[in-house]
Amino acid sequence: MRVERVAEEVKKAREAEAKARKEAEEAKARVEKAVAAVKKAGEDEARAKKEGEEARVRGKGAAEEAKKAAEDEAKAKKGAEEAAKERAKREAEETKAKVKKEAEETKEKEKRAAEEVEAKTATDKVYSGVVKLMIASPVDYELVRKFEEFLTQVKELRLVLVSGSADEGIKIVVSTEKPVPLLSMLAKMPPVESAVEKESGIEITLKTK
Repeated sequence: MRVERVAEEVKKAREAEAKARKEAEEAKARVEKAVAAVKKAGEDEARAKKEGEEARVRGKGAAEEAKKAAEDEAKAKKGAEEAAKERAKREAEETKAKVKKEAEETKEKEKRAAEEVEAKTATDKVYSGVVKLMIASPVDYELVRKFEEFLTQVKELRLVLVSGSADEGIKIVVSTEKPVPLLSMLAKMPPVESAVEKESGIEITLKTK
C-alpha cells in the first residue's frame, strides 16, 4: 500500500510539474505576445509620427510652392504691365516723332513749293523801259565783254551804258520798248551764273573760269 501511495504521489508530482511547465510556457507565450504587441504599437506610433512629420513637411512645401507661384504670377503680371506701358510709351513717342517729321516734311515741301512759285514768278516777271544790271566785284573783264555781246544779240534790248570798275563792280544800263521776261533771258545766257531782282535793278553773278 505504501508503495502504491508513493507511486501515486510521484505521479501527481509529475502531473503538477507538467502543469506548471505548461502554465509557465503559456505565461511566457503571453509575455512574448504582449512584448510583440508593445513593440508593434511602438513601431506603429513611430510610423504614424514619421508620416505625420512627412505630411507636415509636404504641407509646408505645398504652401511655399503656392506662395512662390503667387509671387511669380504677381511678378509676371507686373512685368507684363510694365512692358505694355513701355511699349505704349514707345509707340506714342514714335507716332509723335513720325507726325512731327511728316509735319516738318510737309512744311519743307510747302516752303520749296512757295520758293519755286516765287522764283518762277520772279523769272517770268516782265520788264520794260530802262533797267540797271549790276555785276558785283571782283569781275573778269573778259566775261563782262562776253556778257555784253550776248546782250547786244537780244533784239528786244538796247545797250545804253556800261560803267564802273573792277573794284566797285560793273553797271550796265539797258532799255526795252516792250515788256520782256528779262530775268529769264539773262539767266539763260552762258556767262551768267544767276540773275536776281534787287530794289535798284538786277544783280548779275557771272560764272568763274
